[in-house]
Amino acid sequence: MSITNNAVLVRLSAKTFRRSVTDTDVSEEVTRAKGADDAVGRFVKMLFTPDATRAFTEVQSASQKLLREYCKPWDLGVHILTMARFPAFNAQAERLTAQFYAARDSLIDSLPHHIERARQELGALFDPTLYPDADTLRRQCVMSVRYTPVPDDKNDIRVGDAVAADAMKDAIVRAHEEFGQAVAQGLVTTINDTTQRLDDLVTARNLGQRTRVGKSLIDNVRKAVQDAEAYNFSSDPKVQRVIAHMKANLLHKLDCIPLELSPDDPQRVRAIEAALTSANDTRHTLAMEGLL
Repeated sequence: MSITNNAVLVRLSAKTFRRSVTDTDVSEEVTRAKGADDAVGRFVKMLFTPDATRAFTEVQSASQKLLREYCKPWDLGVHILTMARFPAFNAQAERLTAQFYAARDSLIDSLPHHIERARQELGALFDPTLYPDADTLRRQCVMSVRYTPVPDDKNDIRVGDAVAADAMKDAIVRAHEEFGQAVAQGLVTTINDTTQRLDDLVTARNLGQRTRVGKSLIDNVRKAVQDAEAYNFSSDPKVQRVIAHMKANLLHKLDCIPLELSPDDPQRVRAIEAALTSANDTRHTLAMEGLL
């Protein structure tokens, strides 16, 4: 399947007002008083208190986290998002956008209060001409999420732009290879780690040592399966078969481990042993598919 039909390019931005400014007068006073050159430093003053801008900072931070969790970098300011993850990504992006504009409206409503607080804290450094009015804030505070198709090949690039066309085609090929390698490697690493951990638990138990298996072990396998399903947009049949095997066997066996029972409970011990058997079967499946 074409990458064009299975992914989109995302441009997400959250722009806000100027929060700080360089005070050239103070900078010159300090450097002159210290006998230093004007170029060695500058004094930057915050126009608003952290309380006034915290909501914007949280949205911007959450937006970057959203891109890291759901997308892969494509170009400067552009990320690639698989269609499998599009609904969840878009829902969170819409929630953050609503949160962003609610923060903007709240700041506008309380703008006189925040400016007065800045006046009190800055003292003689306060300059009322540096502060935006409500209309300016509405223009400056803008959050947007834009989705565009992924260029497929040279035919999607302007005629005659051969250099750009070749570069784009190479980028698409690299994206296919990188995604495929990442999916396969992620599954291999998770299965190997899980198998080793379960084997250590069984060995320790046989030696009479107390063992403990945590929920994180199960969650790691579940996340690996979810990531593989989301990023296997090229529909690699080998990866699909491994995913199906993990969901029907290994993940099922791990979910059957009664974590609420004591480590020495026979039912729990048997469940861990069954999970180890399933993990080894999964590794055998990886080997059969040529992925191990």
